[in-house]
Amino acid sequence: MVRVAFHSNHCLPEGPGEQLRVRVATDGRSDELTFSLPKHYHVHNDLVATALLALVGRTYPVVEFNFPISQRCADTLLSHYQLAEIGPVDPTLEPRQPGRYVGLNFSGGADSTAAWVLLREVFGDDVRVLTSQYWDADHWEVCAARTYAPDVICATNLRQLGYDKAGRFNNAVPLLFADYLDLWGIATGHNFEHYYPLTYVFPRPGGLPPAFIESARSFSAGGLEEVHILRSLSELGIARLLVEFVPERIPLVLQAVAPVRSDKRATRIYHLRKAFLCAGQRPPDYLLRRPQVSPRYNANSVVVWGRGLRVARWFGPAEGALVNGFIATLDPAEYAGLDVDFYERYHPYMLSFAPDELRRPLAAVFHRAGILPMNERDHAAMDAVHAYLQVRGPLSLQR
Repeated sequence: MVRVAFHSNHCLPEGPGEQLRVRVATDGRSDELTFSLPKHYHVHNDLVATALLALVGRTYPVVEFNFPISQRCADTLLSHYQLAEIGPVDPTLEPRQPGRYVGLNFSGGADSTAAWVLLREVFGDDVRVLTSQYWDADHWEVCAARTYAPDVICATNLRQLGYDKAGRFNNAVPLLFADYLDLWGIATGHNFEHYYPLTYVFPRPGGLPPAFIESARSFSAGGLEEVHILRSLSELGIARLLVEFVPERIPLVLQAVAPVRSDKRATRIYHLRKAFLCAGQRPPDYLLRRPQVSPRYNANSVVVWGRGLRVARWFGPAEGALVNGFIATLDPAEYAGLDVDFYERYHPYMLSFAPDELRRPLAAVFHRAGILPMNERDHAAMDAVHAYLQVRGPLSLQR
């Protein structure tokens, strides 16, 4: 069987120093992953193992470390990643225990800023912010994140070495710093969009939970909970939070979202413009200017089609075509009757996956921002949009 071996310096008697170094060895390849560390850094073995599996996913059925992990961690990783073997395992090693604070995996973009708003509203100062620096210190994401004074900015070469393909690689840094920051859970910026595969966001056959609940085991193996605080909001709901609570930070959010001429940045501009209008406010001039978008080469996805469709409904076909050029091939009369108002509301079923004690406070924050729960009419409208995308969306180009 194909094997991967990890050799980490965190377990050396003298400690890792200023940099965590992990040698990754497979048949025919050897890499050294690096992560910058603060003074007095410490970490449980279970967290290191869980972080490293987030970088290789299910690529290797046999996983070997130069340090022992707990039985609970081994069992969780074996099951989640469908491994044949992992070790060494020390049955006497106490599993990593949850801490006091909630952490936020923060990039400075719209989703993570909305998560920051919600966490601050609910937890106050009991929030710890972590940013992964994948490129140089002047990268636009890091520059934007730095204005929030994150508790940790960790420089790592994992993306430069290609370890961002097989697993939830963005989890690696939060996992590695969970002990240092005394975390019980990690919140991410994952949100709800109805055009994701239904098996991902809704119960699967046999009563199995949504797939994203299963993927949370990539945290629980390290004694952490994944905190689902944005799963019930669409991109417009997220924009409404920004308009209500941190309008002064929106220029920084756009800086961190994506390059200037990208369709992703244009999408955020349109959503923020719409959010100001929903709040009964005139959008700032910088949101009223028409975005400039370079040609895209991967616009044939359901996600981008859905974005383009609703922008076309809000601001016209020409604006929708900036987000997704395929929108220009559609007859506007076909989608003129589609109701897209449900995008500004939250999905009550998805809110149920937030921790029990957070559901009521989160709903209260949503209501303060004018974000109301979806009703039966909204669900019918969502189904109609989904059905239209199945007929006229990217799948139609493959017929």
